[in-house]
Amino acid sequence: MEQDDLISAAETASILSISEASVRNWVRHGYLHKNDGWFDRAEVKTLLEKIRCGEIDRLNSRANKRHQNGNLLPTGKLHDIAASLIEQDLPVCDIMFLICLHQFCEAGLCRIEKPIHINENHCRTPIIFKHLSSYMPVSSLSKLENTWKRVKSIKLPHTLPADSDTAGKIYQALNSRGCRAFTGSFYTPVDTADQLVTTCLDMVKDKPVSKVTFIDPCCGTGQFLLSFIKAGGSPENAFGIDADPTAIFIAASNLLIQCPELSTTPRLFLQDGLMDTIKCSGKFDLSVTNPPWGAKSVENKTTLSKIYPSIKSGETFSYFINRCMNLINRQGMAGFVLPESILNVQKHIDIRRMLMEESRIIELRNHGKIFKGVYTGVVTLIATKSAGKQSSMLRLNNDFTFSIITDRRSTKLIDKLYDLPHSTLENNADWALGIVTGDNERYLTAEPASDTEPIIRGSNIHPGMVFPPQQHIRFTPSQFQQTAPEWKYRIKEKLVYRFISKKLIFAVECTGMLTLNSANILIPWVDGFTAEEIMNLFNSEIYNFVYQKRFNSVKILRSHLEQLPLVEFSKLENLFSDKELEFIKASL
Repeated sequence: MEQDDLISAAETASILSISEASVRNWVRHGYLHKNDGWFDRAEVKTLLEKIRCGEIDRLNSRANKRHQNGNLLPTGKLHDIAASLIEQDLPVCDIMFLICLHQFCEAGLCRIEKPIHINENHCRTPIIFKHLSSYMPVSSLSKLENTWKRVKSIKLPHTLPADSDTAGKIYQALNSRGCRAFTGSFYTPVDTADQLVTTCLDMVKDKPVSKVTFIDPCCGTGQFLLSFIKAGGSPENAFGIDADPTAIFIAASNLLIQCPELSTTPRLFLQDGLMDTIKCSGKFDLSVTNPPWGAKSVENKTTLSKIYPSIKSGETFSYFINRCMNLINRQGMAGFVLPESILNVQKHIDIRRMLMEESRIIELRNHGKIFKGVYTGVVTLIATKSAGKQSSMLRLNNDFTFSIITDRRSTKLIDKLYDLPHSTLENNADWALGIVTGDNERYLTAEPASDTEPIIRGSNIHPGMVFPPQQHIRFTPSQFQQTAPEWKYRIKEKLVYRFISKKLIFAVECTGMLTLNSANILIPWVDGFTAEEIMNLFNSEIYNFVYQKRFNSVKILRSHLEQLPLVEFSKLENLFSDKELEFIKASL
């Protein structure tokens, strides 16, 4: 076997879109085979195809969203349009050429009967003619003409691209959901783009909007460029970069329909926005973008790690944040649409550290789940290159995680609690993760046996009590993927808590039961506090309020719990007024 045919566990995980821990687990169960610590590239790719084809169902839920199939249709009027176009026997790039051509005709900017017979007399301006005639269709003339008849019959919404990127939405629908998830690209809602660009422009000082220079290094179909122009920016000062030629064609079409009298070709570049091939670092007043989310290929990662040495994670959006901060000038602003995971996931500590140490974060806002069909929460972040005090609404936690405190009243109440004399769990407790079996179907049973014992799941834990477990397990640590030292399970007094939860849910457990990985263990030894007292604090509305405001995580992490103040209950009794307590309760 040639050396090029052997790949590492990290590359195997990247190809299969799973964690390295899952790679080890799949080896244990015989789905993958090691060869002196390496993996056979051909075997890995064969396994990937089996997962995609559904031959190995139980692995399908493990492999991430990159391998989903199907088309994600927009809702509303565009649903039927996209559905009919999906059935056309034509490459997506040619369909989008015809859609854009139809938009030019509908806007009165072109008069065209046949899609490949375009001359300058058919177009209102030479720039529009140059743009359309530069496109070279892939399909045969007969196929183009048949689809052109279908496209011309479509009644498109009578809106300008800046108000509704119709072509962009159709292109999003025609691309498979799995393809978009593989590149990590999801198109931004117009109102989100408008709000972010307008907020950033308001913060650009000493320059009228018409003079502001703007760049989006992964512009897609141009939504942020359109928002910039709609807010008063000059189209001649709007620059965009993207590696997708169809997206660049749509973006140029959108700009020419939005600004038909444009005297120059839209300033769009077909290239990887992470590479400085156009040599424009430090030249822009503003950069706003929704970067792709998800790791680059292993090959690209090697190159990018040399260009962006401070980014260790290989995360695409982190590279783009770094890139945008390089593109803007010393007084420049940058705005981003990012996954919520940037706030507190350990993997992204590198980009959080860079933002805190090399820039000033002015605004960080949580928008929830704004992308249809995508279950990741979204935040917008605005930063400037100039150093200075961070936003009062942003808190940096001990592990470089960000907390968004969205109102001054909450900030005041949280400060009130932290101002009291207090201890913390840091260096004052033992911790344990629940058992990871690697295959719950194999190791867990609903029926008890003489050699099994009950095991606590997260769902068994309720505030102040553990409901009787319904699952049983034969405790054989050597066969499991992960276990803690046995004494941490068997100790006669421990706190157990739900690991996956937005709410603190703790109970005291005194019988030495095992816990599954959805139920973690805390064994406190803080002077002056019993396990029951800590349980009561953490289950209280006050502490849930503080936890949600500071950490806003769906996982209850040790690093977060260690930052909560342990305060004597007697000192809490008169700390907050009735109105403040009502506000706390209403916030949960």
